Amino acid sequence: IEKGLVISFPEEIPNRVPHQILLEGVVDLDGNLLRDTLVNVLRNEAQWGDLVFNEVMADPDPAVDYKEEYLELFKRSDYPLNMEGWQLQVNERSYLLNNSNVEPGDFILIRGITLPNDGAILSLVSKEGTLVHATSYEIPWNGPDWKKEGGWSLESPDADQVCRVSANWGYTNDPGGGTPGRENSNHSIRVDVEAPVLLYAGLGDTRDIFLHYSEPLHFPQDLKAAIRLDPGGAVPDSVLLIDPLREILQLHFPEDFLDWPKYQLAVPGFGDCMGNVSDDLVFMAGAVSQALYASVLINEIMYDPEEGFPEYVELFLPGDKILDLQDLAIYLVEEGDSADHPIALSTHSRLIKPGQYLVLTESAPHLMDSYELELSGQWVEVEGLPGLNNSSGSIYLCDRAGNVVDYARYSDEMHMELLDDPRGISLERISVKRKGNEPDNWHSAASIVGYATPGRENSQSLMENDSDLLLDVAPEVFSPDNDGYNDLLEITLATGGNDWVIGLIITDLQGNRIRVLANNHLAGPSVSYSWDGEGQNGAMQPMGFYVIHARGYRPSTGEQWIRRRAIGLVYR
Repeated sequence: IEKGLVISFPEEIPNRVPHQILLEGVVDLDGNLLRDTLVNVLRNEAQWGDLVFNEVMADPDPAVDYKEEYLELFKRSDYPLNMEGWQLQVNERSYLLNNSNVEPGDFILIRGITLPNDGAILSLVSKEGTLVHATSYEIPWNGPDWKKEGGWSLESPDADQVCRVSANWGYTNDPGGGTPGRENSNHSIRVDVEAPVLLYAGLGDTRDIFLHYSEPLHFPQDLKAAIRLDPGGAVPDSVLLIDPLREILQLHFPEDFLDWPKYQLAVPGFGDCMGNVSDDLVFMAGAVSQALYASVLINEIMYDPEEGFPEYVELFLPGDKILDLQDLAIYLVEEGDSADHPIALSTHSRLIKPGQYLVLTESAPHLMDSYELELSGQWVEVEGLPGLNNSSGSIYLCDRAGNVVDYARYSDEMHMELLDDPRGISLERISVKRKGNEPDNWHSAASIVGYATPGRENSQSLMENDSDLLLDVAPEVFSPDNDGYNDLLEITLATGGNDWVIGLIITDLQGNRIRVLANNHLAGPSVSYSWDGEGQNGAMQPMGFYVIHARGYRPSTGEQWIRRRAIGLVYR
């Protein structure tokens, strides 16, 4: 430069750390001495979370007040920035942003772009190549249908929840259909205390493991040395966060391990971008096997859910083999049609471990909210999954070559005859040892579990350890005094079959009814109840002897039984 001074330092100047430079003995070319000068210096380059995606108008038609697509950014940090040379990415398409100065609290509108109506991944990158923010959006499952038709923007309620934007999008409540350039209509203060959850693991080449988490991550590189792959104790050569969403951790190891029969991966706890730290992780895996017939089973089918609830198909992995979900596809076939439209279950590697349940559905958040399920890798969103016919149909599970792995039929006639309406009741597989296309290997889910068991053992499954004892209680004397010892009376009915309608009441020795635990409950081969000592009115019962009365009726055969058992209630 002609008029100036370039000063180079041996180390990188930290970003946004105030410094002072003392200039002494500086002279110009004519020998004029610059008096000693103290210069304040601040390196100010954009960093993660300076600006965040705050509003998306992806489908303005039919228009309310706004007729074009737009994105809104919010400047949340305290440092002014210039956006010259910045890039916006919408999926694989890039847009060069205009030169503009932004101040803290500014709203920045981006127009003249194309936003997919059904969802996209968004990322914002500074001219230095720093990822400033990234998120994804999709049509909210719980939004009103009339807003899903178009004309209404998606808003983020709290710009400070940098990691949670993807999970928090909701339709605007503004009567104009959006709030471009001003505070969002659904603005509220949110608190993020949830640590990242490992959803599942996948494989790359012979040396890579990909760990898929529930939210954007912050992984300090000094933790790399604490990662271990056993046997052998290998440490990864590199640990990378996969851009742009940074929800995937790629571990690259110095040796091949994919053919090892068994291996164990230990990963220390680390945080999300808000500082919530996950627990230490130990992940067991091994060589991936080929998906063969009956190596994965169709285990439960919810084909006609209650209004507002999602359909789903549950899979179960018996045996001791590890499989990869990307090797599987599913056909949903209506009666009279052929199986000619396979739907891939995963676009990338996703390991399935023995004993694991997976639930295939169109929207994992919808499934979790409907059935009060915890965040987990058990819930699999399958892109393009068609709806199940509400009265009957067939499901084929195949490998990538089209070879059948399992096959199941379903219909209303397979439900228990006593049911007036099977809507909202899933069909559960009774035995994993029998074929899925046998109608009598399926049964209605029991009422005691809410008529559905997504992601867990079926209520109607046959268990090898079913007791021959029809009525069992433990302990025979219990003490509901909340001391942690024998506080509950456990009552188990081992019917040994399906189609049983159960009644279970407790009386005193005079026959006065104290508590009704089951009134015409639909039960499977084994069902359990508990009594906490309360009567029907909620009052704790006095110390003494009580009688359990159990009855069972099987409408399909006319069988019935009655059992009684005396128990004691004491207070210590």
